[in-house]
Amino acid sequence: MVNLNSIIGNSLRTALLSIASFGSIGLGLANSQDLNYSSDSINNLNKLFRQQYVEARNSQLIGVGPVIIVRSDNLILLRDGKRFVGAAVHPNYHDLKALAHCPLSLFCILENSLDLPLTALHTNKLASLRESLAAVESDLKVAFADPEQRSRQVKLVKSCNQLIDRIGKEGRCTAEELDDLVDDLRATVVSNVGTAARIMIDNYHGQMKLWRSELSDKEWEKLYILIPGASLPRKNSLAVGYFAKLFEQEGESNRVIYAESQFDESQDLQLLATHLLDSRIGKVFFADSSRMNRDLLGPFAHAHLDALDFKSLRRTSGRSGADR
Repeated sequence: MVNLNSIIGNSLRTALLSIASFGSIGLGLANSQDLNYSSDSINNLNKLFRQQYVEARNSQLIGVGPVIIVRSDNLILLRDGKRFVGAAVHPNYHDLKALAHCPLSLFCILENSLDLPLTALHTNKLASLRESLAAVESDLKVAFADPEQRSRQVKLVKSCNQLIDRIGKEGRCTAEELDDLVDDLRATVVSNVGTAARIMIDNYHGQMKLWRSELSDKEWEKLYILIPGASLPRKNSLAVGYFAKLFEQEGESNRVIYAESQFDESQDLQLLATHLLDSRIGKVFFADSSRMNRDLLGPFAHAHLDALDFKSLRRTSGRSGADR
């Protein structure tokens, strides 16, 4: 079981959840803005609710577990008040992605100055990238034992270096030159990304086989997966995909939870507690355990929006956007 005190100390016990009302997007979503109530008594009533919600949320973690937190290098298992660190993913997982960024670096430097004379700033950035690529080039033989992988990285570095040298002599980069580089390296970049995905999945799979042999059936049925990550990669997340497949589910679920923009373990566990409490609230109040994962006001808003007249706010016929 996850021991609340040993894993995250007292942080959850003292946290204040700043949410406006039942109409928030899930009761666990913080909202720190000042709110306009008709009276202090109503404001105080809602403050009392928020405090009671926090206390109820904190209690959710008592007896919960085990929990696996997905990190960029490995998996973390929290079980019986102990923390177990899984095997680190092979360095080539990160290496392949870093090398795939080479043409993207050039794009970022040049995309706003194509067909224009290079400025001193652009020249300095290109020189810095060229220097970094030269250092990486000498390390490729050591970093990549697989000949096919190493050959791809040599091509990436060599092609980028050639463009940097050419535009350095010409004093500019044309859109056609940059497009040609991207076209030439697209398949190589895709291959890097595909190989990196397989390396990470194999890391997950090997670790989960080991831990599954140590977890009882009862623990396995109570296992939660927390996947911290940024907002944009949430859709089609590799980690979500693996664990959904493992649990024979479609994607994110009551067991596979994406912790958006949460990269601290105590925050991850706080999100789990919020998820557990909101699921119970959704089930009891709305007969839908996932209801609080969506804006409670949404369906009512759609009905009212259909009744509003937006014509006066829209562009009239014959007027361009610049005329408004």
